[in-house]
Amino acid sequence: MRIFWMLLSSALLLSGCASIMSEEECLVGDWYMAGYSDGVDNQTIEAFEKRVKACEKYDVTPNTEDYEEGYAKGFEAYCTPQGGFLAGEKGRSLKKADTCPAETRIGFLEGYDAGIQLYRLRQQVTQAQNEVQAFDNQLRNNPAQIERKRREIAKIRQKDISQKEKDKRIRRLLNDIDRLRNELDYAYSNLRRAEENLSYAINRLNDYANYLDRYPPY
Repeated sequence: MRIFWMLLSSALLLSGCASIMSEEECLVGDWYMAGYSDGVDNQTIEAFEKRVKACEKYDVTPNTEDYEEGYAKGFEAYCTPQGGFLAGEKGRSLKKADTCPAETRIGFLEGYDAGIQLYRLRQQVTQAQNEVQAFDNQLRNNPAQIERKRREIAKIRQKDISQKEKDKRIRRLLNDIDRLRNELDYAYSNLRRAEENLSYAINRLNDYANYLDRYPPY
């Protein structure tokens, strides 16, 4: 079972660019494996058509029989709890992923549910990381921007222009400073919340990953 799982994982990792075949792949002509990769990734006929088109430039004709045989085997592997888990882990929508026949659908969906949960938890971690980074950037960048605005104000006061023009430019810069200060206040008050959200998301992800280690859905 572990060997099967490793082969399935490898096939799915390779399938992201499966439809784009290199000259070497076309000339080697392993159409069975090409079909298997497309089947285990639940690809449509368009995947085969892209392969055919890619190999045309090298005057290579596909072995349709081998491809269809490989695709059938790959799709059989896809319609398992393992295949469902990997489809969910990649964030596939259920509408597109749920194409298995009735006799294998329940097992596929059980795996998919576990995989999509893992995917969503990872997305929550990424979102929380981005939020922390955004607030951290504001805390580092805004003070420097405020200082630059203040230096601009000092220069404007020394310029040989009308007082009305000076007031106009200074007012605009003061508004910029107020905005930057408000952003700083917001960042200070929300950075801790964002860090707490990140910690919570990471803990949930780790807990679920540990749960899957103990009770794998396959």
